[in-house]
Amino acid sequence: MTERTTDTAPSRILIVTSTGDFFKPWAIEARTAGFDVALALDAGRGLTRAVLSPPDVILFDDENASLPAPQFLQILRANPRTAATPFVLVSSEHGSTLSQVGFRDSALQRDCGAAVALEHLRGILRRARRVQSVTSPLVETIAGNLTQVPLPDLLQLLSSNRRSGVLTISASPLEGEIALEDGQLIAARL
Repeated sequence: MTERTTDTAPSRILIVTSTGDFFKPWAIEARTAGFDVALALDAGRGLTRAVLSPPDVILFDDENASLPAPQFLQILRANPRTAATPFVLVSSEHGSTLSQVGFRDSALQRDCGAAVALEHLRGILRRARRVQSVTSPLVETIAGNLTQVPLPDLLQLLSSNRRSGVLTISASPLEGEIALEDGQLIAARL
């Protein structure tokens, strides 16, 4: 079965690493499954590739010596072409590295194996497509102050009415989004 983001193009995975040998089995498994896989052997090349031709998902090796994950992610999120691109941190550590990054997308353990990584990526791509399907401009707009209606109450109201769309919440200097489909939360980001 070929993974696709549209009817004509395979899903694109960008692997950013300084050690390409480790990811070769992952890339082979993904290509065999129908993914288009690109490998960037340093973070600078990875950022250039991501901005020029945004992939459907980025795998970032935490052992990448050229740029730490928090800086890579900050640059990625600052660019409008890559701001919503799913980012997967591949780490050999449990938890500590991921929390330091301010991680909001996904993580994989380095020792998880190619088949597990591929299934994880399929789930991320399914979620990304669902989010994309509800981010079209809405006819209705909700505006107001969360001191008037607490966020949990607002989410419960949207859930019971089975609403779909993206709820944007801002509190200077932070801004976040919550994506809903038929009243169910499918993604959130800060």
